[in-house]
Amino acid sequence: MQSLQAIIAELLTWLRLDDQTALRRNLSRWIVRLIRHRAPREQVPELTDLLEVSTMLAKRDIDWSAKWKQLGREEGLEQGSKKQAVALLQRQLGKRFGSLPDWAAQRVELTSVEQIGEWPEAIFDAPSLEALLGQDGRSAS
Repeated sequence: MQSLQAIIAELLTWLRLDDQTALRRNLSRWIVRLIRHRAPREQVPELTDLLEVSTMLAKRDIDWSAKWKQLGREEGLEQGSKKQAVALLQRQLGKRFGSLPDWAAQRVELTSVEQIGEWPEAIFDAPSLEALLGQDGRSAS
């Protein structure tokens, strides 16, 4: 956020003339939308002046960049967990039904985490891979 503050300070210097009021207002609105997009849970007031935006950023107790990095880490962990679950389920299916055809591997990769969680138990009762995963895209479980 400090780099954003430095950019705003530079913009304030460049755009200090009165005839650039509309540009300052539009930049302020754009920066506020950017902040709201990057930090959707944060309350960001509607600001129309670069100086107001700069002041708001300076007063924030929250280190948004650290928060954004944390959100990125959490999303990465979630994706990593799904990849691990997919790999484990594919190994289990291979042990139960033999080598997985491409359609079955794709079906597992493209399904939801919730469905991936249901299939391991259903493996024991399913008479075939097609019955379990539904070759036409519908699961029998």
